[in-house]
Amino acid sequence: MEENSKLFLAKINDLVRIRDLRNIPKFSAFLTPAEAAVIEANVKSPNCFFFGGYTDAERRMFGVMPDYIVEPFSEFPITALKFEYRKVDILSHRDFLGSFMATGISRETVGDIRIGTGYAIAFVTNEIAKYLMEQISKIGKVGVTVKTVDISNVNDYFENPKTFSLSFTVSSLRLDAVLCGLVGCSRSKAETYIKEGLVFVNSFEVTKNTKQIKSGDYVTLRGTGKFLITACDGITKKGRMIVTAEKYI
Repeated sequence: MEENSKLFLAKINDLVRIRDLRNIPKFSAFLTPAEAAVIEANVKSPNCFFFGGYTDAERRMFGVMPDYIVEPFSEFPITALKFEYRKVDILSHRDFLGSFMATGISRETVGDIRIGTGYAIAFVTNEIAKYLMEQISKIGKVGVTVKTVDISNVNDYFENPKTFSLSFTVSSLRLDAVLCGLVGCSRSKAETYIKEGLVFVNSFEVTKNTKQIKSGDYVTLRGTGKFLITACDGITKKGRMIVTAEKYI
């Protein structure tokens, strides 16, 4: 195991140790999917949970609970902030994250940011929620108002994500070939993206271009977009595979 992974796991195991010694719940910061996978593979302890503020969150905290905790997810120190702005204004995840980071907070204090029409819901640690509410009045050049919303009802605010469909053919379902079709780049450029750690499949970084892609996979190229592979079982008369996908806007 690499040294960085060892240090990371040591910090996580400290949470478990403190929970056991003091009989109190302990929590990590928001984790990347890769960090969560490391914990799942290496930490074996009862009453451990992942939660990011809502069902299917990508960035989640890791929490370890004493036996007396009845509703573990209500214990997580996560606040949902709703940022509202004019519906005619278009803001992206990058716009929000950039404005948050400009206040001096660290990335691990911010979980998922869900964008709607005229609003966004951001999941942050309790400790920085008030600070962000005081600091943020604009995202980019767009004025926003901020309030907290009840996490137990937060799914009611989510809209179905906006997508557009695309279709292309490939000689194989290798990641590099599929990536070419998704973003319209050359095979050599796709290989470069993969080697540089910019490509994720189902939220996990993939650095081998031979990774096989299947229907239902999510493919993300950092800085470009996220795609859902909806089908890849059609064959053309020339023997090429037909891939259809949805790109999230």
